[in-house]
Amino acid sequence: MNVQFITGKTKTLYIEKKTFNIIREDEKKAGSAEVSTVYFSDFKKFGDLLFYSKMTLGSHSDAQVATIKKLVINDLITEGDFTK
Repeated sequence: MNVQFITGKTKTLYIEKKTFNIIREDEKKAGSAEVSTVYFSDFKKFGDLLFYSKMTLGSHSDAQVATIKKLVINDLITEGDFTK
C-alpha cells in the first residue's frame, strides 16, 4: 500500500497476504532519494492484540534490532483524557 502525506513524505507498507500483518515499511521524505526501511517480525499476542515483537531498522549489515518485551495498551489513558 502506498501512502503520500500532505508534507510530501511517502510510505510504502508491505502486508502479508494470509495474516494481513504489516511486515515492512519504507519511508521517504519529500525531496530526498533516501529510503528508510523497517521490517516487522516475530508476531505474538499481547493480551488480545496480535502485534510484532521485533523491529529491524535498516536492511544492511549495520541494521539495528529492537525487541518489544511488554506492550501496554491504554494503561494510563482515562475517559477524562478525551474531554475538555
